[in-house]
Amino acid sequence: MIQDALDVANIQDDIVREIKNDPRMTPAKQAELLKVLDGKILPLTTVCLAIFRANEKLFNEFADPLAYFEICLEIFQAADFRQTSEITQCWDSIIKKGIDSAFQVTEPRIPSARGQKRE
Repeated sequence: MIQDALDVANIQDDIVREIKNDPRMTPAKQAELLKVLDGKILPLTTVCLAIFRANEKLFNEFADPLAYFEICLEIFQAADFRQTSEITQCWDSIIKKGIDSAFQVTEPRIPSARGQKRE
């Protein structure tokens, strides 16, 4: 039971850290979410039942809608959740996010030769 409580605290802490570093979040939305999460540890049942009940906080209100897929996997593990389709969908999202991130257009690293004098 103590290990379960530590798992919940770690998951909640991970979500708080992600929210604080999420550039998509407005300061007002960030403050609203942190008010709920940053402090008292949510009950263990909140995490363990998150997949099965629509009003459970950590999964349904934070990790899943904010696309914190790695944290979703932590919740699945802590809750001993074994619904393959949900887990596979989460892994697919993680992989897609990684691929999209790898192929984002960035500034070229090689300087352009245009406009430079040849000696």
